[in-house]
Amino acid sequence: MLKMPIIITVAHAICVDSVERDCDRRAAQAAQVLYRILQAKKCEVYLRVAGNYRDHIDANRTGARSTLWRRQLRTLIREQLKLGPVFVLDVHSFPAEADMVGHLKAYMIEMWFRSKLGGKEKVYQGWSANDKAWAQLALKESLGEGGTKIMLGDRTNDIMITSNIIGASTAILELNEAKTILSDEELETLMIHLTDELLMKYC
Repeated sequence: MLKMPIIITVAHAICVDSVERDCDRRAAQAAQVLYRILQAKKCEVYLRVAGNYRDHIDANRTGARSTLWRRQLRTLIREQLKLGPVFVLDVHSFPAEADMVGHLKAYMIEMWFRSKLGGKEKVYQGWSANDKAWAQLALKESLGEGGTKIMLGDRTNDIMITSNIIGASTAILELNEAKTILSDEELETLMIHLTDELLMKYC
């Protein structure tokens, strides 16, 4: 099987206010855990964390495409694609008070969208059906069937959209910020299962 580098992105890592939620408070920590596990497995892995405040510019929206961080990220993806397939995992976190998902320990989002390039409409799919099946297994084995799910993404996640259009495979990982719902031990277990069930198949 062709080896695939893993690129982990964190767009909303920088917090300004310790009271008002203006960032993904657990995303950077979670990404570091996954990065450490993948490195220990001798995978080719890159961690890219945006250094700007979300209130100033959201690194994950179309308006940020011209920022240095986004340009460097696209360059990295294109350089790696010259050598073979690339998998981009975008890491986020959400508060326990979030509507519809606050009770979940974690969930993943798969991308599916239409876009016109050169005047011709094309359907983009973030990952393969096989990737989805392995991700579902990792979520179920680590956190239980009731505490997780895989959902269909929309066009708001611009890192995933541009990464798909360039040619990378993509997925989004969302983690509950409440440690009473997703403990540090469960987070570690999830990252190990994601590595063993999904990501190790490529790296």
